[in-house]
Amino acid sequence: MGSEGAIRSTNNGVDAGLRIFQGEAVNRPQWEPAAFALPEARSATVTCLVDMTDALEEGRFSIGIIEITHHITEACLAVARSHKEGNNLVSVIGVDRDIYVWRV
Repeated sequence: MGSEGAIRSTNNGVDAGLRIFQGEAVNRPQWEPAAFALPEARSATVTCLVDMTDALEEGRFSIGIIEITHHITEACLAVARSHKEGNNLVSVIGVDRDIYVWRV
């Protein structure tokens, strides 16, 4: 929600709609639907791994909030470990933090 319009996520994050503010009529805001290109869909896991990799390669902090990100990081490392072990279930607790994650 902004001063000129709003984007609304629908269909469990699959779709979205943009509405542009057109002014007020009878003390109510008037909105007009507008077309816009949806961003490329990516899973949260992929987004987290890309951000961490980019941050490491660019020598910067990740864009995530560290108090939240470290939990997601452990989950991402568990996904990588599971993949290396033939997609078997693995525990997130005590996951190997030295695992090498490579992005194509």
